Amino acid sequence: MPRARLALAGVVLAGGALRFGTLGVQSVWYDEAVTAGLVRRSFAGMLSAIPGIESTPPLFWVLLWPWTRVVGRGELGLRSLSALCGTLAIAAAYLLGRRLGGTRAGLIAAALVAASPLLIWYSQEARAYALLSLLSLLGLIAFLDALEAPSRRALLRWALVSVLALTTHYFALFPVALEAALLVRRHRGAAILPAGIVGAATLALAPLAIVQSSDSRAGFIRQSPLTTRLVQVPKQFLVGYHTPAQAALTAAALLLAAGAGALAIRRGRGSVRLVAGIALGAFALPLLGALAGADYFITRNLIALLIPALALLAVGLAAASRRAGVLAAGALVALGLTAFALVETHPLDQRPDARAAARALGPADGPEAVIGPAQDLLAVAFYRHDSQELGNASVPVLGLTWVRLTPEGGLARELRAGTPPAVPPAFRPVAAISRPTYTIMRWRAATPQLVSPADLGSPGALGFNLGR
Repeated sequence: MPRARLALAGVVLAGGALRFGTLGVQSVWYDEAVTAGLVRRSFAGMLSAIPGIESTPPLFWVLLWPWTRVVGRGELGLRSLSALCGTLAIAAAYLLGRRLGGTRAGLIAAALVAASPLLIWYSQEARAYALLSLLSLLGLIAFLDALEAPSRRALLRWALVSVLALTTHYFALFPVALEAALLVRRHRGAAILPAGIVGAATLALAPLAIVQSSDSRAGFIRQSPLTTRLVQVPKQFLVGYHTPAQAALTAAALLLAAGAGALAIRRGRGSVRLVAGIALGAFALPLLGALAGADYFITRNLIALLIPALALLAVGLAAASRRAGVLAAGALVALGLTAFALVETHPLDQRPDARAAARALGPADGPEAVIGPAQDLLAVAFYRHDSQELGNASVPVLGLTWVRLTPEGGLARELRAGTPPAVPPAFRPVAAISRPTYTIMRWRAATPQLVSPADLGSPGALGFNLGR
């Protein structure tokens, strides 16, 4: 046992080093800029703004608001809470793996989670997904405890963690509902109160969910065919979103994962099949919802299923012969680390590089309007403290600057140059900068010209040094 604890400590420290050590490599992108805007408000102002801005419940921002008052609201401060959740999830994965298949399975599960490119990605993003992964994992462990030893304390612990997961992300409902049904079926009256607590929390969140789903803010999900998103899930679970050589990495990871998964189901105990059933059910329910018209099916919304899936693979690897299991586990870890390293060294496979574009803009030479896609501008504004939104008013400016960030992953690199706007005739082109991760074009007028975002066709237009 001391050796296992020492090995676990090493894995957790290594996984934490990967997450915290590269926390600032990638630029903040649009979703994180939205997070930054929320936590810069007063606490009450943040809570009142969430229904109109966000698509998830408020727990992550409730925790991040005081966190950033202590550690800061820059890149590292915004992301460090997620990095902490992602690191704690490594230790929790060990507990689940050990519960399902013994100490060796626990250590393998911890190693797979530590090296997971997708889990590292969301451990370095100022969004709710790392917290969701951690709370859902803790809820699953509490569920197994309550199922096998149904004390009042165990059942209430499951209910509490489940409520926290539900107030982090709506997709926590799928595994939580299945767990609740299994607890009630097994323990009947003893499970009614904790299941009722979870049900009451779900009903309390329903009005917020209705408000948040009433507009098209999640419409981007349906821009990609459901079949495409469906087949992307296993690939993205194993090697992340985009990386050079991803076809070869995916093929190798899928081959190893398929063998480990088959071993886990064939040789695992009843709890292994139970966890596999919950994971499959929590995958199938939102898929059925998407087929019925409520389509929110996308990999990141399913992130709570990734660590249980890796723990099941760990059980299979631990059930193999010692040499073969260790070699296969090492290969999966190496594939994950390779995918992570390739992304860290290839900017086009990272988040859109608003940081570099903001730096390239340089100081404003007089009143200037910056135009472009609203999502790009919000991320650029995170790095420009001399900027403000123009709103709908007409303002006098000497310069116009158009910014276009390259989408991450290289899937739309041909859009890098994009389509420059039609500018008023008083402005003459003065500069054009084309880089792999962004494009900037500049125009300037001889005298200040009154312009508005509507005139420029850019509702998210920013102003730099307005009024100087």
